[in-house]
Amino acid sequence: MRERTFIRLLHLALSIPIVGYLYGPVATIPHAAWFTRWIALPVVVLSGLWLWLKHRLIRLRQRSRMHDPSRAYAERRNMDHDLAKNRSAVHISVRTR
Repeated sequence: MRERTFIRLLHLALSIPIVGYLYGPVATIPHAAWFTRWIALPVVVLSGLWLWLKHRLIRLRQRSRMHDPSRAYAERRNMDHDLAKNRSAVHISVRTR
């Protein structure tokens, strides 16, 4: 099962106790009221935010990784090394002709 499908089913399934809490007898049953307040409601809120903003959060995390100075330095150093390696390969191939 894909992640989005699983989170959507969880979101919908845990919304049922919230509806029962608001419109039914769930508020009068202590264990059910506790579950609805402290488990179902936070999970529904977080899963809804995740379904809504996942792509933005992932993009933001990727951008922050790209702008990390230590990471940028390492990538630039690797690119310079690769460029120098390619230049030497070009000079070798030109010299052998």
